[in-house]
Amino acid sequence: MNKDLTPPTGFTLDTCVVINICENPNLADLLKCRIDFGDSPVYLSSQTINEAQRYGFDLDTVVSVLKQRLGTPILCESVTSQMYHNALEMENRCSTLHSGDSEILAFSISKGTTLVSCDKGLISAANTLGCSSVNPDILPSNSSGLPAKALTIVKKTARRTTRSSMKVKSIALMSGKKIVWNTFN
Repeated sequence: MNKDLTPPTGFTLDTCVVINICENPNLADLLKCRIDFGDSPVYLSSQTINEAQRYGFDLDTVVSVLKQRLGTPILCESVTSQMYHNALEMENRCSTLHSGDSEILAFSISKGTTLVSCDKGLISAANTLGCSSVNPDILPSNSSGLPAKALTIVKKTARRTTRSSMKVKSIALMSGKKIVWNTFN
């Protein structure tokens, strides 16, 4: 996929993002602040659905939470045999890619969507293979290359708060740091 010629037609969520949103809706709020979902569909591949179910998440509940929190259509679709074939080829090309993640990435590339994942290895493979991607763990640090508008708003808010809470916010916004979403429950 050539990112310059083909704009993304939606978003594909990795299992870790789905689980994090279900466990902590604050992640969905962050995504909505930084990404204009508009009416773009959010896709869940059969691989993501199967993995989420293995962790005890019911499909109907997952779809309901995502639809409510993201405010966009949620589409569940199967990984095709061609996508499985492409996934195996991608695993041979990218050392950071393994089974499961490769199917989700092949699905995202096939659909022409932006991959949303907290998995650094999967994001690295997506970048190597020309798939647009977003890592929610680094959105607040603006390392994603997205506009700094939301970051500026957070900084302005931080100036109006007490010194101790500013320290916490500045630590959370340091480049290269990972946000632990369950701390916001």
